[in-house]
Amino acid sequence: YISPSIMRIRGFTVEEAMEQTLDQIMTPESLKITLAAFEEEMKLEASGSADPDRSRTLELAEYRKDGSIIQVEASFSFLRDRAHKPVGILATTRDITERKRAEEALLKSEQTLRRTFDQAPLGAAILSMDYRFLRANAELCRITGYSEQELLALDFMTITHPEDLERNMELTRDMVAGKFDSFQMDKRYLRKDGRIIWVRMFVRLVKDASGKPRHFFPMVEYITELKQAEEALRKSEESALRLAKENAVMAEIGRIISSTPNIEEAYTSFSEKVKNLLPYDRIAINLIKDSSTLIDCYVEGEPLPGRNAGDTFPKAGTLTEAVVKNRKGLIVDSQDGNEIAVKYPGLLPVVRAGYRSFLSVPLISGDEPIGCLHFRSKQSGFYSENDLRLGKIIANQIAGAIANSQLYQKEKRMEKELLKSEERYRLLVDLSPLMVIVHQQRKYVYLNSAAVKALGASKAEELVGRSIYEVIHPDYWDLAKERTNQVEQGKSVPLTEEKYIRLDKKVIDVELNHVQMLDQDGPSILVMGRDITEQKKDEKEKALLRGQLQQAQKMEAIGTLAGGIAHDFNNILAAILGYAQLPGLDIPEGSKAQYNLQQSIKSAHRAKDL
Repeated sequence: YISPSIMRIRGFTVEEAMEQTLDQIMTPESLKITLAAFEEEMKLEASGSADPDRSRTLELAEYRKDGSIIQVEASFSFLRDRAHKPVGILATTRDITERKRAEEALLKSEQTLRRTFDQAPLGAAILSMDYRFLRANAELCRITGYSEQELLALDFMTITHPEDLERNMELTRDMVAGKFDSFQMDKRYLRKDGRIIWVRMFVRLVKDASGKPRHFFPMVEYITELKQAEEALRKSEESALRLAKENAVMAEIGRIISSTPNIEEAYTSFSEKVKNLLPYDRIAINLIKDSSTLIDCYVEGEPLPGRNAGDTFPKAGTLTEAVVKNRKGLIVDSQDGNEIAVKYPGLLPVVRAGYRSFLSVPLISGDEPIGCLHFRSKQSGFYSENDLRLGKIIANQIAGAIANSQLYQKEKRMEKELLKSEERYRLLVDLSPLMVIVHQQRKYVYLNSAAVKALGASKAEELVGRSIYEVIHPDYWDLAKERTNQVEQGKSVPLTEEKYIRLDKKVIDVELNHVQMLDQDGPSILVMGRDITEQKKDEKEKALLRGQLQQAQKMEAIGTLAGGIAHDFNNILAAILGYAQLPGLDIPEGSKAQYNLQQSIKSAHRAKDL
């Protein structure tokens, strides 16, 4: 990152400056100084004894875009992570060309020195060797809020913030001791109006011709806004780093708990990742078993009586009860644990084990509380509001996973029950004496044992996949097509009789009922029927016997009728014969009349015989 002020200082845009290397930015001599300083700082860092909040200031020569060279004052400090390890460098640069020129001018002429001193854009002062103000320019008066006369009655310790005074004095003593000629530090001033401000102070020790120290010459720049910006940047970077870490861990937690529908398989990996984000001595997940009972479904930490995985215990008097009731996370803390045990008696086993800091957040799924996620620490005051925020995020993830796992377990149980039910029904269907056939898109997809046997197959696979028209007799194809279309349209069709052709080419008569069936594979047709070939044969034989019986009955009736008629006719003929024979006694033999009478009697006898 480079601030837009680069344009004012060096004439380059931010984009142009971002492309430059160090040797393009500064002169060779300044580059040499910079690299040497960096090497020294890294050695100090490696020693482990250096002040982590230290900064290093260098005066360097840098190139402007127009080719000119300016003098800058560059301050460097390390950007550190939460473990205080260096992860970058924060550099602030200001143009001190004018200041350098001012210093040179001061060396040339006392008169110029006074004029430059008074009109310098930076605060400037001359301090005696006992640290009292001898002179102060207008800018320093503006910065501190004191007049020059008021400052002359003070020493620099009076207006220096107490927390910065020791470091300031240490640098001053080292400079007087000859360890260096000048130093720079950022410090806080106490203004006359009571406000605390930040300044960047550059101090040089002025010596006489013999080398004896005469006075201090500090130059002061007001940098409160810069410090505020640096602090905001630091907090922003810390927040960004923290957020990035949180997001990474949360993503990994999400991956772990979504990697399996059975949440119990993921608890251990889940807790390991959570511990990187929210440390604990013990973690537990309680689920609500019923209105008055809880169950510990997962626990990591030392075993406690009645508070281990799988244990059930009363909900009354627990943190879970309070958290679920309010649907809000809760931090409870105590030095000795007695007050916690009094307020939450359900925590007594945990308190007795030495736990003093408690963080609990509700597990809510579908707007309903299903349990609670608990973090425990033996260190009092361990958890913060930020930890509570993280706990809520973690709880939201695990609550969804637990709810999904519960749904998964319920579905698995239902699947097992359904499978058992399907097996029972399949067995009933397979053992049914009726033919049960399912066809889809005019092809067989299922046949029970009765259907397989009726169609002359040894197993269902010999028929599955075949067209129904390979089995239906051609004389019934049109009827079958019409009936199938009606069923597929959801219409009801009556019981029908058809002829099927078995695999051995024998033709059988069948009685069939058709209904539409819908399942996950799409619409199909269920056919239930029976082989009525023997029934049809029996009916045909019975019809033939009925016909013969009817014929015999008719003949018997006719015979009875004929016998009755013959009997009656014989009675008539007997009378005719009797009366015909009586005249023959009086008729002479050989006469024509006797001949005619005898012919009549013969005819009567033939009629009688008939």
